[in-house]
Amino acid sequence: YIKLLRKTANLEKLREAREAMSAMFPLSPSLWLEWARDEASLASSDNVPEIVKLYERGLSDYQSVSLWCEYLNFLREFDPSVNGYTPDGVSKMRNVFERAIPAAGFHVTEGNRIWEGYREFEQGILDTIDKADLEERNKQIQRIRSIFHRHLSVPLKDLSSTLITYKAWELEQGTDLDIGSDDLSKVSPQVAVANKKAQQMYSERAHLEENISKKDLSDTEKFQHLMVRMAYFAVNICLYSVLKLNCNMPTICNHIA
Repeated sequence: YIKLLRKTANLEKLREAREAMSAMFPLSPSLWLEWARDEASLASSDNVPEIVKLYERGLSDYQSVSLWCEYLNFLREFDPSVNGYTPDGVSKMRNVFERAIPAAGFHVTEGNRIWEGYREFEQGILDTIDKADLEERNKQIQRIRSIFHRHLSVPLKDLSSTLITYKAWELEQGTDLDIGSDDLSKVSPQVAVANKKAQQMYSERAHLEENISKKDLSDTEKFQHLMVRMAYFAVNICLYSVLKLNCNMPTICNHIA
């Protein structure tokens, strides 16, 4: 019914149908995306707050990476306080990004999209700062650097590409780095250790994520792979908890080892 209404371009009836459907059960991410896109295509300065509420409703139903990204992009494009980099707009956007990180930024195969969007937004702010204002520029550079450091410590796909991007960015800031090396000790020993650990963690779980991401799987097969992944992480969490609670009991620790 909704597909038919979309073809007729009867927006009022389409809204009513979507509201009725949403009242009965949570909508899927694809339905929320479709709804938000339809409303965003008609965005103006007057209805931005209403569309923001719509995105927030969607995210309360489902923490979708794509929905978060479209929400963030919508704010950057249509919210005058955000794209004008006013103090309130900058604060608002940073708050939304910080909410998006725990909700979607740790998604192994898609989380990079959140971190990259965050950096692009902060880079946009840096580009607006007068080059003569060294103090403000240095503060903003440090803010971008901090986002890179946080990103590099999360076990995500293509983290090695993120590392190359980061080192190229540091070279632009005048930092002495060998872009062909994985060594980050000149930047921060702590970041170097965290990044190495993150890459190791991703390597250990990459096959689980790849199995789930295969497009030719049936729903049953996807469910089975998802259960395997959940079991993998549940076992690791349980083992960690046992070790933490019984670290003074050698027998248990020996069996786990």
